[in-house]
Order: sequence, then C-alpha cells, then structure tokens
Amino acid sequence: MVGHNAQMKRKTFAIILLLTAACIAALLMTRRTAPRSIVGRWHQVGPAGGEQMTFMGDSDMQVGDTPGSYTWIDAEHLKVEFPMASPRLIRLSSQTGDMQWTNHELGLVLRYTNEPGSFAKVRINKALGL
Repeated sequence: MVGHNAQMKRKTFAIILLLTAACIAALLMTRRTAPRSIVGRWHQVGPAGGEQMTFMGDSDMQVGDTPGSYTWIDAEHLKVEFPMASPRLIRLSSQTGDMQWTNHELGLVLRYTNEPGSFAKVRINKALGL
C-alpha cells in the first residue's frame, strides 16, 4: 500500500511538471508572436523636419496630414495603406526598436523612432476628438 501511494505521487508530480512546462512554452510562444504596441508618434531619423507618423490603437494612422490604416502581418512587419497610394511594408526592428521602410523606387531605407511619452498624448487627443 505504501509503494502504491509513492507511485501515485510520482505520477501526479510528473503530470503537474508536464503541464507546467506546456504552460510556460505556450506563454513564451504567445509572447514571441504577439505584435508590440506601436501607438504614438514616430519621427523620421535624419533630416530636420522629416516625416512624422502617428499610430492610433484602432489600426488608424496618419502621416503628416494624410490619414491611413495599418494591419500587423506578423510580430515584426505591418502593412500601411493610404487612400491614394500603394501600400507600404514597414519592419519594426526587434534590436533597435526603430521602424524601417524601404522605398524601392528611390533606393532609400527610411528609419523612424518613437517619441517618448507619445502613447498617452495620442490616446488623450483621440478621446478628446483632437
């Protein structure tokens, strides 16, 4: 009877250990593939007065005065669309945190960096209808 209890405890421990490992693996996979938040203002790196992109949390965005929309393709890429232009593919660098857009027509790689604290400003302005 004592041997039976020890065997049951080992099986129970093995099952709990296996379920714990499965949960940790699932959490790690979800964390890896979930898109990061890009809400806020992003400024072009380089020339003064460069392009500014503003991303709202509901897939709306704006470049300068031009409204557009964005959708996540995967954890590092998003597609940006405008009413009168072809879609852009933007890469969010996991190493630098910058956005990169390659303009194949001009042979340029444009980089954008996030404006610190702009997440809250964008949310408040959107809520106020500004």
